[in-house]
Amino acid sequence: MTADPTDRLPIVRGSVRAVLRPAVGRRQRGAPFGTQVVVLSGRALRSAIADRKLLVLGLLQPVLLLVLFSQVFAGIGSLPGVAQYGSYTDFLVPATLVNIALTTAMGTGSGFVGDYINGMMARFRTLPMSLTAVLAARSAADTAGWPCSCCW
Repeated sequence: MTADPTDRLPIVRGSVRAVLRPAVGRRQRGAPFGTQVVVLSGRALRSAIADRKLLVLGLLQPVLLLVLFSQVFAGIGSLPGVAQYGSYTDFLVPATLVNIALTTAMGTGSGFVGDYINGMMARFRTLPMSLTAVLAARSAADTAGWPCSCCW
């Protein structure tokens, strides 16, 4: 015989008899969503800062892209169809920003894969936390590092 989840379960506390009604369709998820995102973002930022090679590469990549592409394609601005649009560097800076954003998105994905391979995702699934907070925290941490690589 299966129990109806809406049945009231009697609880005896000392001399007072209380009736507990279980919450149907809701699960306890630990700390509030915002707190989970802040804590997991801090974890992701600490792990990103701990790897010095990736930190330096992430900061140098935009500068290298701008310098290399501006020198390689410097003569393209003198072509007949391109000269009317102005300098090639007017297009190079937005293209570099898009490249940085896509690289950051790929880094977010590889961070998820690394957490999955190392067993962190299985650990997160056993904890009373929202799985959406894991995605939001990783995205927020990588987005927080993006202005650093753009403005350096």
